[in-house]
Amino acid sequence: MNCQRLQAVCPAAHQASAVIIVLVLMEANKRAFTLLELLVSIAVILLFSALTLAYYNRQTAAKKLVEDADNLVDVLELAKKKAISGDIGSEESCDFKGYSVTFSGTTYTLKLMCTAAIPIQSYTLTERVSFLSVPAAINFLPLTGSNNTSQTITLSESSNSKTMTVTVDHGNISR
Repeated sequence: MNCQRLQAVCPAAHQASAVIIVLVLMEANKRAFTLLELLVSIAVILLFSALTLAYYNRQTAAKKLVEDADNLVDVLELAKKKAISGDIGSEESCDFKGYSVTFSGTTYTLKLMCTAAIPIQSYTLTERVSFLSVPAAINFLPLTGSNNTSQTITLSESSNSKTMTVTVDHGNISR
């Protein structure tokens, strides 16, 4: 029976079939997401992703600053231990005066102090980390490892303005 005949014979049956069709279509719509729901979900996901990425970048930069400060402390400790032990390496004709760590730009160099300073190894700070304040050099005297002064080195991370200080106080090194 076609729809017009059904409507003519029994208008109530036609209305009932229309209601059933509408209910079936509404039920089908309940299983799908609307465009608005999808857009809101994507916006929330993007917001959390952006916040997480910003936090990750900040934490990574702070970690680089700590690693650079730790590396500097390690080099200063090495210079102190070599000065105490009188380690002159392969330099046979050395008037041993200790070890020194010198600073220039974003690099620092471990040097053996004989009649002239002999560079042992240079180290470079990671990207975005720099020295805010440094002495020209930190010297460690033979046998005692003392440097006879109190000196401070300040490192800075440029993207989040954090700083870290390394102090050498009469041979005692602290971060």
